[in-house]
Amino acid sequence: MDVTFALALLVLCTAGSIVLLVAGTRHAAGYHSLVDLLRRQRLLPAAPAVAGALVAAELTVGAGAIALFVLAGSTIGFVAQAMLYAAFAGYLTVLIAARPGTECGCWVADGGPARPWEVALGTAMAAASLGATLAGLGTSVEPLATRLLVAVGAAGMVAAATLLVQAWRPALRPTLQPALRAKSGSV
Repeated sequence: MDVTFALALLVLCTAGSIVLLVAGTRHAAGYHSLVDLLRRQRLLPAAPAVAGALVAAELTVGAGAIALFVLAGSTIGFVAQAMLYAAFAGYLTVLIAARPGTECGCWVADGGPARPWEVALGTAMAAASLGATLAGLGTSVEPLATRLLVAVGAAGMVAAATLLVQAWRPALRPTLQPALRAKSGSV
């Protein structure tokens, strides 16, 4: 496998781990909001234990995948990450089908409904995470300094994506307004 492609895939997977850490931290900080969101979505029990399990999964898988890769050169943590992203994509697919227009609470955190591109992004992260593991890419990245650079590149990628979303938010807002008005009941 081409070294450039392998490193790019590992940066993408590590960025996925960082996104899980950010999501878990955000959900932990807004724990009661997460329970309320689950109640509005009506797909899972809105019990505090369910919200706690979600936060724990995001934080554990995100931190574990990064630690295993950076410290040991292992991509096995990306398997758990792939499963979590696949579950996320599946959940959003059901949410879109069963409760169209229901707030997602993910990725953009704009209060808008779940969208197909969010399903595609979750699916792509699952595929990339599993692909990196199956290709055995972790052992091909030596030494530790190179793995640290991959992690720093991933952090930069997440930061850049966050800035782009913030910049695009005003342009996206007109397309989101009908869904937000419908959700609030105003015309």
